[in-house]
Amino acid sequence: QQVGTRSDAMFFRGSGQTGAGALKRGGFFFKATVGLSTWTTNNRLFVGLSTCTTACVTGTSSLSILTNTIGFGVDGRSNTLVFLTNDASGNISTTTINGQPTLATNNVYDMYMYQAPDDGQVFWRLDNASTSQMIAEGMVNSNLPATTTLLVANAAMSNAGNIVAGDATLGVVKIYVETER
Repeated sequence: QQVGTRSDAMFFRGSGQTGAGALKRGGFFFKATVGLSTWTTNNRLFVGLSTCTTACVTGTSSLSILTNTIGFGVDGRSNTLVFLTNDASGNISTTTINGQPTLATNNVYDMYMYQAPDDGQVFWRLDNASTSQMIAEGMVNSNLPATTTLLVANAAMSNAGNIVAGDATLGVVKIYVETER
């Protein structure tokens, strides 16, 4: 079981052009507001940009196998959000997010990511939308998706093999992605 939303593959980190006079394209500002309408231990969640178009977080799919991925996630057997990146090699990198509340039903989060066109740094921020408090922010500059690979905006959740229907429901309030060119 998987609930959530996906867009068309239309976002990318950059054009890959370098040198004087290079036309820089791509980059992104990403904001998603999502609520854990029903959270059960061992659920999976992914909110961010990826090449994944179907079954990103199902009971048989671990976030660690998603290539060309950047965003926020919770994998099965975990109950904390991490910021994750994965280039085309398949080796995931995760950044621990300190100070977050225990994942629970009715938690609401604002998730932000920004990368300038053709830049090698992605900035991220996680807010508790229920309390209007910033939880954490950071920057990553390694194991990023391939520059010119088209990415899909995702906000998806699954019950990760739990057998009770409805024990993973996600409220997607907003997904906003803007590119500079």
